[in-house]
Amino acid sequence: PSSRPPDGGRVLVVDDEAGIRDALARLIGRERVVTCVSGREALAVLEGDDSFDVILSDLLMADVSGMELYRVACARRPALAERFVFMTGGAATTEARAFLEEVAPRVLEKPFDAQELRAALSELQARVPLGSGHTA
Repeated sequence: PSSRPPDGGRVLVVDDEAGIRDALARLIGRERVVTCVSGREALAVLEGDDSFDVILSDLLMADVSGMELYRVACARRPALAERFVFMTGGAATTEARAFLEEVAPRVLEKPFDAQELRAALSELQARVPLGSGHTA
């Protein structure tokens, strides 16, 4: 069990670039517990701990894409679907565009600023109450 700030929640940041993960963690701020990993690492993290309030994932990554992560995580635990927020610099592939239309999650278009990021997290957490993703 992780410690939880009073109202910040737990955020899993998934990106294949360490510098971007670090920058996102700084933007998200200390009021939230943030875990940063690559796509492949995220599969392992979610296998052992699916109690994140938000999964903020890059859509297109070199190792495991956000699309693959979403499909695997949601096949195992469908309730995770509503916790995903995808970051994209434009869904450049036909597959990526079709995926976003199919799952219709929250999408942050790059580049975005700290205010847009925090608003997306807050909006998701308002719809999905903190702690509702936690397993007993």
